[in-house]
Amino acid sequence: GLTNKLVGGWHGDKRDLVLIRIYGEDTDKFIDRDSEKKNMKMMELGGCGSKLYAAFKNGLSYEFVHGQMLEPSMLFDPKIYREVAKCLAKMHKVRLKQVLSACGTSWTKSSSSIQTLLKTPTSKKF
Repeated sequence: GLTNKLVGGWHGDKRDLVLIRIYGEDTDKFIDRDSEKKNMKMMELGGCGSKLYAAFKNGLSYEFVHGQMLEPSMLFDPKIYREVAKCLAKMHKVRLKQVLSACGTSWTKSSSSIQTLLKTPTSKKF
């Protein structure tokens, strides 16, 4: 995110990097942090996400997943796009019922966020 702070650390082996994300100020007005943690845990249990190590009042601690960023040209490689398709299929098999119930709270949170933005004074006039 734009306002989060992200740091990583390890002890001994750098491959065991742990990320710590500190939430930006007032981001809880826009993001349902409980749903975020539930979704991260569901993806982890489904084999599609990093391990969530800890959650605290203003942040999270989770596993860094090593990988390589895809370049646009790589997307035409049959080996790559088949792996991407497999990963997407795996994600879509993760407990759909719980994901759908989490979406309901996302819409509620989005509506609340818009109302908060409309009420927030700005220094610029549009």
